[in-house]
Amino acid sequence: MKLAYQYVVLRCVPRPDREEFVNVGVVLFCEERKFLDVACRVDTDRLAALDGRLDPVRLRELGAQEAQAQLRTISGIGPFWASAIYLRGCGIVDEFPDEPLAIAALGRLHGLGDRPDPETLKRITDKHRPYRMWVGVLLRVAAARGVIPGIAGRERRIRDAAR
Repeated sequence: MKLAYQYVVLRCVPRPDREEFVNVGVVLFCEERKFLDVACRVDTDRLAALDGRLDPVRLRELGAQEAQAQLRTISGIGPFWASAIYLRGCGIVDEFPDEPLAIAALGRLHGLGDRPDPETLKRITDKHRPYRMWVGVLLRVAAARGVIPGIAGRERRIRDAAR
């Protein structure tokens, strides 16, 4: 037996000017069965992408510290990804990542241990202008692959010590 039903898709439209939306639910109605129900599921991470929290222009305007602090409020984004999203997502290539493993790799490469002081870090990374962010990415990859000794296998301890 075929039944007639109606449905409505519920949408969240954080920025109507951008004509973007996320489906967040559905309402289903069947008069013959006297049935009315709704199902909702809000994907907060997708909404974050649409509501402006990941907007590169806005993040650049906030500056590194504030942008990364706000990015860390999004579920699943910790210090590493906040730094990566800010630097790579905003197209910032001339800033060394404030990320413990990249810093430790640079320190180990120069015989300075896992946490070289900020002045020394600046002096060393200034030599790599205007591509300091990419130097950080490559150092991190090299360390993870064991090319820079003393990092692989100690990642958690290095991150914890930097907090």
